Amino acid sequence: MTEPQFSSETKNELDILHRRFEAKKSESIPERSEKEVFRDVFRERFNELKQSIQALAPSTGTTTPKNNTITKDDDADKDREEKLQALIKLAFSGSPVEAIDSAQKLGDYYLDELHDRLVDEYYEKLIQFQKLKKLQ
Repeated sequence: MTEPQFSSETKNELDILHRRFEAKKSESIPERSEKEVFRDVFRERFNELKQSIQALAPSTGTTTPKNNTITKDDDADKDREEKLQALIKLAFSGSPVEAIDSAQKLGDYYLDELHDRLVDEYYEKLIQFQKLKKLQ
C-alpha cells in the first residue's frame, strides 16, 4: 500500500502516536478498546502540542476577540466546516502544530472540533498503514 503524501512533521506525529499507543496499550485495562486507548494517547499529545505553542507565543496582555457563537445559519455552518477542513488539511500536509496554533487563534470551538476530528483521522491513518488493527 502506498503511503499518501504527508509532511515529514505529520509522519513524525504518526510515529510518535503509534509508539505511545503501543506503550499505553500494554499498560491498559484489557476491557478498553484500542480506539479508547488511542483517544487517551492522542489527547495527551494534543495537549502537549497546545502547551508548547502557548509557551512559545509572546504574551501581549491582550486577548483577540473570538467568534465562538454557534448559530443555525447555513452560511456560518458552511464557513465553520470549510475552516475545519482547512485546519485538518494543514495538520496533514503542513504541521499539526501549525493547525493547532491556527485553531487556537480562531477560538475554542475550532480547537475542540480539530481535536475531535484529528483523533479519528490519525486513528484511521494508523490503521491504513497497518500499524493498528481495525476494530470489528
